[in-house]
Amino acid sequence: LHDALPIFEPLQTDGPPVTPPNAQVALYISFPRSEGFNLAYYMYTHIPLCKREWKSKGLVGFTVATFEEGDIAVMTTLLWKTREMLDGVLARDGTSKIMADIANFSPQQPTMSVGHLVVTG
Repeated sequence: LHDALPIFEPLQTDGPPVTPPNAQVALYISFPRSEGFNLAYYMYTHIPLCKREWKSKGLVGFTVATFEEGDIAVMTTLLWKTREMLDGVLARDGTSKIMADIANFSPQQPTMSVGHLVVTG
């Protein structure tokens, strides 16, 4: 995955790269290592789509990490104000648009887990 990737400019964010103090819940999204994952599309099309659809609905930040070894190629952490806001978003139509977009950059569906933030620094 890393050898074939160009150097990316950092995505525009709304502040410094720290965990927002108002984030209580994280949605962890893991994509398995596979041929055909398009990281450029993911970073420059899919992540901005998520921000557009979800920022006004409680999304307060995100991270995207790539892994050189192991079964996971990419893991994204989406940070939310509350669990209720995340649950509400997952039940809305905007989520179906985002889930349908996965086929444009990944041949496999991701694994998703929800966690409550206990300590950040």
